Amino acid sequence: KSPLSRLTILFQVHSLVTTKENRPKFAMRYGEGLRKIIERGGILSLWKGNGTCVLHRFPFSAINFYVYENMLSLLHERQKEAKAAKAAAIASLKDDSRSSDNVHDYENDPASAYIRLISGAVAGCTACVACYP
Repeated sequence: KSPLSRLTILFQVHSLVTTKENRPKFAMRYGEGLRKIIERGGILSLWKGNGTCVLHRFPFSAINFYVYENMLSLLHERQKEAKAAKAAAIASLKDDSRSSDNVHDYENDPASAYIRLISGAVAGCTACVACYP
């Protein structure tokens, strides 16, 4: 967490944790908020909670990248198999010896945006379920 992330969270939750009805807001501006944090806990308090956040990001990122790459590979292979089967079916329907000239190179075909989207969604969901209580 950076100091600005901490400040943003304090702005969001301060009204939720105050017990007095007429208590003023934490701060009206970022500068005032930074000044209050430093006054209450010193300059190092700007990074309070940073270690826990960093420790959380390592497994989250590892799971996210691992699942994304594996899903991308799996779905890309399925896409290549489906395209190859479709091309073979079309070629057999044509029964033309020249159809082999129009064979697409599926090995070097990049994954479509749809496959990358699905892979990212599955990876993100998996990492969230694994890392958040």
